Amino acid sequence: MQKLYLSSRIVGLCLLSGILLTFSSCFNYLDAVNGIQSTAISNAHMQHLQRQYNSNWEWKKLDSLSYMRMFQSQNTFERSLDRCQPIQIFEIIDGKIQAFSANCYARTTFEGIQWNYAQQFNTIPFQSAIPIQELNFAEFPIPYDQSEHQIVIFWSNMFIQHFKSLLDIIQIKRASVNIVLFNVDDFYF
Repeated sequence: MQKLYLSSRIVGLCLLSGILLTFSSCFNYLDAVNGIQSTAISNAHMQHLQRQYNSNWEWKKLDSLSYMRMFQSQNTFERSLDRCQPIQIFEIIDGKIQAFSANCYARTTFEGIQWNYAQQFNTIPFQSAIPIQELNFAEFPIPYDQSEHQIVIFWSNMFIQHFKSLLDIIQIKRASVNIVLFNVDDFYF
């Protein structure tokens, strides 16, 4: 009986060690399964994305300091966390932010991320994940054309698969809208 107890404890310890290794930062399996990248996007890959999606979209890189200015004005910890997400999307109409969402508000499943799970991107503006007044921007720190309907997306190669699934929706739901995409890898890598 004691041998059985001892062997079951050893099996349990081996399983626990395996689980801890799987969830440690030294093990990249979970990152790979979840589509998480650990390097900034290369210029060649960015050009490939530009060719893959609408050629009229503006693709830009944003430096860390400019990106950090965006969440300095947030007055709550929760809103600051929203603004630190690797993927953020704003819909701007007539110079005013009308909607906001981020990767943390999308639904994740075993098949990937679902941005439009509640048809929030089927309306114009899309259904904001949080009340816009909670964003507390005295001034949107990134220049944009205030005279038109525009989508502004901040994205990182960290979540490239999630970003591509968002672009697939935007390409269908907002085909005629001016899209500006800011890569913020400089902040994350």
